Amino acid sequence: MDAQKLGFDIVAFCLVKLQEHTQESLEEFEAAIEFLPEVVECYSATGDQDYILKVLALSVRDYEETIKQRLLKLPHIGSIRTSLALNEIKNTPDVPV
Repeated sequence: MDAQKLGFDIVAFCLVKLQEHTQESLEEFEAAIEFLPEVVECYSATGDQDYILKVLALSVRDYEETIKQRLLKLPHIGSIRTSLALNEIKNTPDVPV
């Protein structure tokens, strides 16, 4: 399904850092993220962030509300940094074999 055709003009990549790194905090965050339909992908990650989220939004204002009303209320959130996608260059389900 083409998200842009459905009005989702914003694709945001959120770099999430948790306040603490216990088994319980990781499990609670991961369980909570399942209930956010705007988060269409979630990856645990290495480096400065703990998770990378791909979030769809109708507009910048809609994304701001998602951050304030939903993402910042997730358990154990320490910080969120966002990069907005300007244009999708490549997106393929093919596996390089």
